Amino acid sequence: MGQIHAAQNWFVTRTCLAAYILLIFFGLSAVFAGEKASPDLDSTAKRRTVLLLPFKDLTAVYGAYGNIRSPINGRVFLSGPVEKKATRFMDARLHTLLSEKDAFVLIAAEEAGDMLTTLANQHQQALTERSLWVEVGRAEGVDAVLGGFIYRFKNRTGRDYGVEEAASVAFDLHLIRVADGRTQWSGRFDETQQPLSSNIYNFKKFINRGGKWVTSREMASGGLKALIDDIPAR
Repeated sequence: MGQIHAAQNWFVTRTCLAAYILLIFFGLSAVFAGEKASPDLDSTAKRRTVLLLPFKDLTAVYGAYGNIRSPINGRVFLSGPVEKKATRFMDARLHTLLSEKDAFVLIAAEEAGDMLTTLANQHQQALTERSLWVEVGRAEGVDAVLGGFIYRFKNRTGRDYGVEEAASVAFDLHLIRVADGRTQWSGRFDETQQPLSSNIYNFKKFINRGGKWVTSREMASGGLKALIDDIPAR
C-alpha cells in the first residue's frame, strides 16, 4: 500500500513539473513574440533621413583649368572641361543607386539648389558651403545632407577600342550630419583612363570594363557606385 501511495505521489509530482515547464516555455514564447518588432518597421526606424543636394559644377565658378579645392574638406582636384548635362546625369544616377542600396530614407528636394542660393543671398557675410548645407537640412528636418561637386567630366574622343583622348572624370561626395555640421563620410573619384600597357595594376578594372575605352558617363557611374557602396548605413 505504501509503495502504491509513493508511486502515485511520484506520478503527480512529475505531471505537475511537466505542466510547470510547459507553462514557462509558452509564457516565454509569448513574451518574446510580443517584443519582436516588424522587420520593416524596425529597419525604417533605424534608417536616417537624408536630403540629396544637386551636384555642383565648380568649374562654372573657378574655371576649367587649374587646381580647385573641395569646399567641404579642402582636398585638391585638377579641374577640366565639364559636359553640359553632367550635373543632371549625376543627380539622377546618385538617386537611383541610393534607392537600390535602401540604406536611407531619401528626401530629394527638387528646389534644394534654389534654397542654397536663397540662403546665400540672405546673409550679408558669405557662408561656407558646409553651413549652407546644414541650414537647408534643418529647414527640411532631415538627419543628414548628401551632396557633391564636379571638377572634371570630359568624354573620350574616339570609340570603344581606339581613342585619341580618353575619358576623364573627377568628383567627390560628402555626408554631413545636420545636428552638429560634422562630416560623417567623404569619398572622391578622380580618374583619366589609361591604357593597360601603362599600368598593369589596372588589369581587373580593364576586364570589368570589357577591355574597352569607356565614356565619361560610364566612368562616372562606376565611380559613383563604388563610393556609394562605401557609405556607412548608420
